[in-house]
Amino acid sequence: MRSISRLNAVFRVSMPPFEVRDAFSPLLLKPRRDAREYLVSRAAAGEHLTDQLLLPIALAGAGSFTAEKINMHARTNMTVISQFLPVRFETREEDGFTRVNLAE
Repeated sequence: MRSISRLNAVFRVSMPPFEVRDAFSPLLLKPRRDAREYLVSRAAAGEHLTDQLLLPIALAGAGSFTAEKINMHARTNMTVISQFLPVRFETREEDGFTRVNLAE
C-alpha cells in the first residue's frame, strides 16, 4: 500500500493548472507534430506501425500498404524478415507517403 501512496504523492501537483500546462507543453510538442504529419501524409500506416505490418504481409505472401515514412527500424525489419523468409520488400516514394510492396 505504501508504493501506491508514494505514487499518488508523486503525481499530486500543487501548482495552478496553467503552470502545469506550461510545464508540460514542451513534452507535448513532438506528439502533436507527429500526429499532424501523419494526418497530412495520406498514408494508411504511421511511422511506428509500418514495421509491425511487414511480417503479416510476408507470411501472407502478398500485399502492400502506404506508410507515412520508412524509418530505420522498418528497414531493419525488412532485412531481417528477408533473411528468414523467401521474400523481398520494395518501397516507392509517392505523393505524401511511401508505398511498401512485397516484391514477386
